[in-house]
Amino acid sequence: MQSDIPEAERKIKKHTTIAIFILASALIILFSEGTSINIGSLFNGRFFTLVATENIQIFSCAFVVIIVMLGLVKIRINDFDDLFWLLLPFILTILSLFSQTIETQESNNINVQTIAHVFIMFFLICFIKQIKIVFYDKILANFIVIVGFLEAILGIFQHATGNTIFDPQPLNAIYFLNGMSSSNISNLGFGASVRAFGTFDSGLTLGIFLIFSLAIMLDLSSLNVIFKIVFFITYLIGIYSTLTRNVYIGFVVFILVYVLLTFGIKSLYIKWLYFIVTIISATLFWLTDLLYLLVSVASNMNITTFGVRFIFLKQIMAEIPDTLHFLFGNNITSSNGIPIDNSAITIIAQFGLIFTILVFLLQISIFNSTISNKLKRKSALGAFLFLFPVMGASNNVVQSFLIAAALVSLFNDPD
Repeated sequence: MQSDIPEAERKIKKHTTIAIFILASALIILFSEGTSINIGSLFNGRFFTLVATENIQIFSCAFVVIIVMLGLVKIRINDFDDLFWLLLPFILTILSLFSQTIETQESNNINVQTIAHVFIMFFLICFIKQIKIVFYDKILANFIVIVGFLEAILGIFQHATGNTIFDPQPLNAIYFLNGMSSSNISNLGFGASVRAFGTFDSGLTLGIFLIFSLAIMLDLSSLNVIFKIVFFITYLIGIYSTLTRNVYIGFVVFILVYVLLTFGIKSLYIKWLYFIVTIISATLFWLTDLLYLLVSVASNMNITTFGVRFIFLKQIMAEIPDTLHFLFGNNITSSNGIPIDNSAITIIAQFGLIFTILVFLLQISIFNSTISNKLKRKSALGAFLFLFPVMGASNNVVQSFLIAAALVSLFNDPD
């Protein structure tokens, strides 16, 4: 009987690995809304309904519940903190409902889809954060690394040939000309370059995913050295092909933080640094002296879009009428016609400051747990998560980093 126990454990571990593999695949599709659109457009749109973002969200949420009920994973509730994270999706859902029902000059129609999106997204992230799970993590790590490699190849092809493969109209602007981006294909005739975007919605999202894949490869992959070198070079070319300055900045910061963590700098110092960078990123709009300095530097470097995006942020903040709406949301989104290129203000404008603080606390918690284990500290993944406030200062990268944080949590050792 004793000899049967290891075999039984291996069987459970195998089944758990299959389940986590399915869940991770769904999460990768959720990395950007563009992925569902692009994959769904293949084969004459036959799979569009199957891979639609809303359906993938519902499937992922239901799948988490099923694997918990089957006993493949267990929920970790050791103290009040654990209970708080499990309750967080419900708290955020209530706040999102409140943001749409407080009196505004706009229509008071409640967007059920938005509320459902908030619950499902944060249910996934918080419950994945809190599960105890034993599976063959090297298999999943190699899978993500290979997906990143294929995305890089596709992105390089898009950039090198000027062929987007997918219809760029539903996506973010990907034709790059004279420092400006557009979705107008006619720009190709004037010498525009295509920003590599793979199956995602933009070069920014592809760049984030490639840095994430690189972090997985450095920390967890079991691929041999030759493959790792080939993949590393491909990732670098893919990152360059995005033609996205924020990706370039993010990659440099990733390398710096990775070196610091690898050479044994105390986790406490990095945690404080992350916290400080998060505060600066979230309050950059109000740090006028620093903002004017950054805009001036950007202008001298001919980065014209940097200053413009903060003009748009000023317009967004002007639409928030009072303290109540600032705290609990004004249901303002970039779909209203004005881009919101700051992660904190994106959430504040739609759901309010309280909602924003809770989201940032969630990211901080996952970052801290990733770099805290001295024996198995995941330096590359910690360096990647460090990029959320850095890249979030001048772009809305909330969804990509929330999904990435969920994927990272799958590999974090339970307390």
